Amino acid sequence: MFKIFALTILGIYLYQDYQTDRTQHIKAKIIHAIILIAFTLMYSESFRYIGWMIRKFDKAREIWAVPIGFIPGELHFMINIIQAIAGTLLIYFLFSTIKRKESGRRWMMRLIPVIAFTETIAFYRGWISEGNDSFIHQFLAITIGCGIFGSLSYAIIKIYMSKYMDDFFNRRNLNQEEVL
Repeated sequence: MFKIFALTILGIYLYQDYQTDRTQHIKAKIIHAIILIAFTLMYSESFRYIGWMIRKFDKAREIWAVPIGFIPGELHFMINIIQAIAGTLLIYFLFSTIKRKESGRRWMMRLIPVIAFTETIAFYRGWISEGNDSFIHQFLAITIGCGIFGSLSYAIIKIYMSKYMDDFFNRRNLNQEEVL
């Protein structure tokens, strides 16, 4: 339910913000909207999940404090908590980027590697928990997870550090036509 609410608010605010410079920064607007929608879909439930973890702490420990592969159970549990907190903070800072706040963009870029790390561990946990716990499967799970989430993280950070995104966030006029 919160996901629908978050996407609705996101759409309304993006529409309002994008109207201020309607004919400029088209490429940045499209990419920014896609990234915001994707992260909102993935992490907007982090708020609810943190509440559930607080209310049902013993149940959360029972589920997550289980050793899988080479990672001890307590570490899995701590990584899960970090992922929930990082996801919540990411949503907070994402929503501040709607109004093109530079601080939101900087914090978002700092949180994305944390999210990539926790997603890699979640990917590893999912792969290994199915009984494929040989060394080769563990190596493949970590390697593929690092490749997928590391690449995505790197690409998003490079996009947000680009000149066209810098111009977009600082509301600079473009002197030349943008190329999609």
